Amino acid sequence: MTKTASEISESIYIISNSINEELKELNNLKHIRIKSIQARYHFIMAFMKRLFKETSHLIADKIFEKDLTTLKYIFKNIDIIHVHWLINSYIAKNLRDELEIPNTPIVIDLHGLYRLQPLPKYSMKASLAHLLGFIYESLTIKDKDLSGFTVPSNGLKIFLSRYFGIEPDKIFTVPDAVDPLIIETAKKCGEVEEDLKKFLEKYSVLDNAIAYVGTISAFHGFLDLLKAVRIIRKISDKSIKLFLIIPSKSQLKEFYSLLPKDIIVLENIPRKYIPCILRRTSVLILPHKAGTQFDYIPSNKIYDYMLAGRPIVAYKTPAAAETLKTYPMKILVKPNDAYALAEGIIRALELWRNIEPRSILTNIPTLEEVKRSLDLAYKYFMYHAT
Repeated sequence: MTKTASEISESIYIISNSINEELKELNNLKHIRIKSIQARYHFIMAFMKRLFKETSHLIADKIFEKDLTTLKYIFKNIDIIHVHWLINSYIAKNLRDELEIPNTPIVIDLHGLYRLQPLPKYSMKASLAHLLGFIYESLTIKDKDLSGFTVPSNGLKIFLSRYFGIEPDKIFTVPDAVDPLIIETAKKCGEVEEDLKKFLEKYSVLDNAIAYVGTISAFHGFLDLLKAVRIIRKISDKSIKLFLIIPSKSQLKEFYSLLPKDIIVLENIPRKYIPCILRRTSVLILPHKAGTQFDYIPSNKIYDYMLAGRPIVAYKTPAAAETLKTYPMKILVKPNDAYALAEGIIRALELWRNIEPRSILTNIPTLEEVKRSLDLAYKYFMYHAT
């Protein structure tokens, strides 16, 4: 999304506590650093902004590292504020208030909803954060200060319109896509071997490993995956390894007592290298649960899996079934069932021993489609803001 936005914008500013190395390469992107704030304080400030309109300056002091005079100079010609996740809308509203640009549209990039996620039961802290998010979401999603939404699928657009009564014209579908750089890198993994070594370290050989890429949470199916590994080791193959590529190892804190001792974990890997790393494994797992947002939103990790050319085992959600319908090395299993997941992985391991590996990339939106959709959305919101 950010790389595409940079192609249709004169300048783009990322407001975050950090950015990845790939975004640093964009010539027209500037990073405005904010202080690293724990999730519970985000919730507190979000509710403050929701309930008390006179909190803008206080929030600015807590969030932004730069002083307001500097920010006003940087953002003097800002046309649109595009926010990742609804919970961050208070930062956008605060920024707009402080900069005195009341007509600048605020658009939410919505890749999920607390309403479409089950309450996490493995941690009191996670349960409380989920509940606060649900309440804030319910209070905010129809906020008149928000101009509209971008979503990754038509299914989520329909849900927003039907459930919350949001006008369809204010919801734009901007699909996920695969960067051509990732595709080109996947075609020549041998040429990036030296780059891979600094990530893989001692894990250059990952025979008999099953891999998961993405965020760690209960509704992403991580608990089911851990249970499936225990089942496989008990009934089939004690040597099976679990290999993870996740944004941050800190996500594992809630699950430490459940992790196998020989788990292999990599964090913060540039996406262009992920398909090449996955080719060192045997089977790829997508255990995203039914009855959640994954009924409506396909995981973009599916595309990395396809490029790796390995058997994919996934819960049979509507979105996963649609995205993988032309992929021949898929095994879709009964959703939310760790035993079915384990059986699917065992079948996939057997399949892997008898097929020729190859990359298969079909039925995936291109960056040109993303660019057209995003450009249309920005022009609509800027036109209606004047």
